[in-house]
Amino acid sequence: MKIAGKIGFLGGGRMAEALIKGIIQAGLFAAEQIIAVDSAEDRRQLLAKLYKVNIAEDSAGLVDCEIVVLAVKPQVIPALLQSRRAHFHKKQLVLSIAAGVSLDVFESSLAGCDC
Repeated sequence: MKIAGKIGFLGGGRMAEALIKGIIQAGLFAAEQIIAVDSAEDRRQLLAKLYKVNIAEDSAGLVDCEIVVLAVKPQVIPALLQSRRAHFHKKQLVLSIAAGVSLDVFESSLAGCDC
């Protein structure tokens, strides 16, 4: 069952790669529906080469995604959310795979956001 729309990954490390691989293998999303964002050029290129997904340098590339997966280290979540809150909107489902980050961190980091 393929899901309509786009899914984006903010962070392109090993956990994001494992999810991307599984999502494609399961047929949930086609590679062209997936966008991976990572600050490291080599990770972006690896994901594009191995899985044929779209890549972007920053979170502005995720604006058209219906689902955004936060796949970064827990300690960077507050700063990441604060600096990129303009790139999130109300129609997105935002999921986090960062262990140990409380909802309070998300609420305080996104305070004043129209998302």
